[in-house]
Amino acid sequence: MFSYYGSKSKIAHFYPKPQFDDLMEVFAGSARYSLLYFEKNVTLIDKDPVIIGIWNYLKTASPADILGLPDVPKDMCEYPNLSEVEQHFLGFCWAAGGQYPGKRVGSFMSSEPMYWQRAKKRVAESLFKIQHWHIQLGDYRDAPDKEATWFIDPPYQHGGHKYRFGTRQLDFAELRQWLLSRKGQTIVCENDKADWMQFQPLTRNQGAQNNNMMECIWTNQPRPVQTSISFA
Repeated sequence: MFSYYGSKSKIAHFYPKPQFDDLMEVFAGSARYSLLYFEKNVTLIDKDPVIIGIWNYLKTASPADILGLPDVPKDMCEYPNLSEVEQHFLGFCWAAGGQYPGKRVGSFMSSEPMYWQRAKKRVAESLFKIQHWHIQLGDYRDAPDKEATWFIDPPYQHGGHKYRFGTRQLDFAELRQWLLSRKGQTIVCENDKADWMQFQPLTRNQGAQNNNMMECIWTNQPRPVQTSISFA
């Protein structure tokens, strides 16, 4: 819902289902995993105030607010009456997969008004899913120390450097120790180039830039041996 399109939405269902009623998604981003299990007691945590601002906007927006957004993704400067958070929201939708809100529609996205009308309708019809969520601006260290399902999708060690709060701001050794101290079920996302935990292949995924990559997982729960790699 955070964006109308995203590669993570295609592979969220490959990850193990949450075992606890409390679901903590840290480095929340577009929160694709939490949206799949939205009925849980979801807490989103992200260090980027733009990301948290969008989620708070969506939590308080009405269906009419979403349906009233532009259908034609022109240059953002052509919509001066939009609030900053509306521009950020549309910017991520129009340039899905980017590290920053775009100013115009991405080259791999549709510019057809009917496409965006349908996309807005899907978002408007999904607003009810997040009304009970807790949305928190903060670092992973600010997360409560509780037993829960922890879904951790940090900027990837190789490839996450372009984010505003990306790999240059992360101490992966410290993050690893923090993850190992979590109570309950812990699920960590990465790609096959990462070496800061013992990640295992999960599924092949075509990223937003049409690059074929291996999505990997670390979890503290037993997983069945995967005899073949699925394609998202």
